[in-house]
Amino acid sequence: MRTLGFLSACLLLCWSKSSAGPIPKAPCLLSPVTENHPVQAFLESYNVLSGCASKGTISQPQEVHIINLKIAEDDPYQSEYEVTLHLTPISTVDVHRKPLVFILNSPRPVTWELKTERLEAGIPRFFFVPEDSTVQFDSGSLAMNTQTEERFLPYENDELLQWTIKNYGAVTSFTEMKMTNYIDIRVGEDNTFPATCNIQKNFISLNYLGRYLEPQSAMSCELGGEEERLVYIVELDSPSAKPYSSFQVDIIVDISPRHPDVTLVKSLVLILKCSKSVNWVIRTSNIHGKLEVLTPNSVTFNKDPEKMLFTSKQVIQNIPSSRERLIKWASDGNYPVTSYTYAPVANKFHIKLDDIEMNDEENFTRPPELDLLQHGNHDHTAQDHFLKIFGERDRHEMPKEPEEVQGNINVALSVKCDQTKMEASVAKDSLQAYGYIGTGLSLLDPVCRARENATHFILESSLTECGTQHTIDDSNIVYYNTVSSYISRALKGMIGV
Repeated sequence: MRTLGFLSACLLLCWSKSSAGPIPKAPCLLSPVTENHPVQAFLESYNVLSGCASKGTISQPQEVHIINLKIAEDDPYQSEYEVTLHLTPISTVDVHRKPLVFILNSPRPVTWELKTERLEAGIPRFFFVPEDSTVQFDSGSLAMNTQTEERFLPYENDELLQWTIKNYGAVTSFTEMKMTNYIDIRVGEDNTFPATCNIQKNFISLNYLGRYLEPQSAMSCELGGEEERLVYIVELDSPSAKPYSSFQVDIIVDISPRHPDVTLVKSLVLILKCSKSVNWVIRTSNIHGKLEVLTPNSVTFNKDPEKMLFTSKQVIQNIPSSRERLIKWASDGNYPVTSYTYAPVANKFHIKLDDIEMNDEENFTRPPELDLLQHGNHDHTAQDHFLKIFGERDRHEMPKEPEEVQGNINVALSVKCDQTKMEASVAKDSLQAYGYIGTGLSLLDPVCRARENATHFILESSLTECGTQHTIDDSNIVYYNTVSSYISRALKGMIGV
């Protein structure tokens, strides 16, 4: 299901004295990046030693693909390897429906982890591996029609190719590559391929590639920043150690929790700077909340099907060049810096976020609407409130950038709070009066869905569950959450107390 809109529910629950003061400014003293630093730099490359492709299997009942892995000379003693094999159709095929045979050869045992996209279910697929190698795949329809068998396979390229042709008549692709942990193969046949597969040195094809991810040296400093926002500066000299061309290249920034089995709610700011012509590609996984990017370069975001991460970008041409000036520029612009990272060469960055408990003294996101509540009534008892809707947009108009404010409406809301939990009731008729026909509501964690009666949607949560967050301002502790609404028009707003 897609979340078509959001109601930002900010609930004043209780207050206590806070002694937190301003964080003192400290100079940025660079030191080498360690494995615990949230920002890591990498150089990702693609390489094939030799290979070929053909249309020889078009008349055959199956496609046949060969991968022959080689051991690196500087790594002769490692006994076991893990390789992700990612299969997708070639560009001329929408969904792949033909049976597949894969010959996965290696001099040492390999655990092949199979990942697939747009492969038709229920189609037979066979994987032949040498002794002690295995193929792992997700359960379901793929597992029901996939078979793995150990075979004695020739190691040399020509012998392996001839062995395969003898058994299957023709070969769709042959790829020899260095041992790697990720291989992309695009399955499918193309009439523009040669009639036979003749192995060539330095075979280059976007259909058959091995990825090589090498950590790169980088320097960093920790500056503390502020609790409610994480502000990371990443400065890069070049995406390649080779002479750089004038063509724009992509720099990947992957943002995810340090532990992959959790979903985090964060307020993030990335200040990204490279003197070369680059496009920063921001990819997120299991991150909700807000993400801002400031850069003199171009930026693209990956799609967020759940619409749980609000993204914005500012292309600013005159960002300072020196480290200290850049940090001061960010702080003067109300972006107190959490950390600064400098890498001479990289084309990929991993940003790993720690999953701190929500009831810690950490505050992850603070909607700007909270500032309007600071002088409101802080009564803990049940009250009648009004939900002020500040933006609205049609369900068929889902812009990538945040919408402009277009007006406001009032929606009746009743809030009950105590020291352990909060409960919000949204009157159905107040939504329907403005044409918003609700079919379901949940808190920020979609597991925490509203129950409903004839007149209201009712949402309940403890102060530490369902994505509930808090902030501390002077003597007040403010708890707030976001209500996801599956409604015919999209809403964004806050509770005016």
